[in-house]
Amino acid sequence: MFGTYVDLISTSMTSSSVIQRAKQQQKENYYFVELDQCFIRYRMEGEGKQTIVFATDPPAHLEDYDDLINHLKDDYKIVIFELPGFGFSLSKITMSYQFESCVNVLLTFLDTLNAAPYALAFPCASGYFALRMAEKSPDTISHLIMLQTPDWKEEQCWKKRLDPKHIMSTPIVGQLIMKTKKRDIAHQWIDFVCHTPEVGQHIQKHCAHNFDQGASYSLASALQVSLSKQEPQFTPLTQPAIALYGKSDRSHKTTNFHSIKKYFHSIDVFGLDDVGHLPELEAPQRVANYIQELLG
Repeated sequence: MFGTYVDLISTSMTSSSVIQRAKQQQKENYYFVELDQCFIRYRMEGEGKQTIVFATDPPAHLEDYDDLINHLKDDYKIVIFELPGFGFSLSKITMSYQFESCVNVLLTFLDTLNAAPYALAFPCASGYFALRMAEKSPDTISHLIMLQTPDWKEEQCWKKRLDPKHIMSTPIVGQLIMKTKKRDIAHQWIDFVCHTPEVGQHIQKHCAHNFDQGASYSLASALQVSLSKQEPQFTPLTQPAIALYGKSDRSHKTTNFHSIKKYFHSIDVFGLDDVGHLPELEAPQRVANYIQELLG
């Protein structure tokens, strides 16, 4: 827990000026909402009675989701947001990265949107937030789209493979490395996991620009606290759901994505050929087709 204060203190000292500058430069349909523990930056576009809420997959930023939005906005209301502690969703000094606390923050964010019912599409480790949110708010969360998310045990194995020497998992040390090397780490991560070079280059370009403008990348805090060794107790969900994963993600070569089935009474799992860690960005048309089949 103490390591998170490296992120919280440094971010809280500059958040006001960073967000003010981001607001001055932001495009149409980009918004900020201020919550008790953080700010959240998001996009909202499209029409329809059903709202699909995507969390970005850091280090991707809102600017990387144009193609996905264009494939879906004629039929659905689309919300894309940056997770607390990432991008311009800057944390406050009161922010807790504890799993249940993050879930409550995100449920509060949904309340501010006032656009239920929601289909949640949270990628990778943020998918566990979606599971708990759907459990706690079944009346407003109608569907789930799991993206590159196995069960918690498989994700812990993935985490160990990425950090075999436990450097990022070491409080304070991990945070300081991210503070000084976030641009390099983000660039190398995208090179490693993205199977679509042009998509990776766009993400890296937006990373460089947004990091220069004060965007956050609190990966160490998220790995240490939100994705701790202790698995939360999940109740199997009854909401209609699908799981999608890219087969060419080098970080998940040995991951069993069918393990996600333990969290649902029923879920179909689909692997996408020639797609890496970011299926919603690398294959937006295919992902949109699966979502349309789920939602109707």
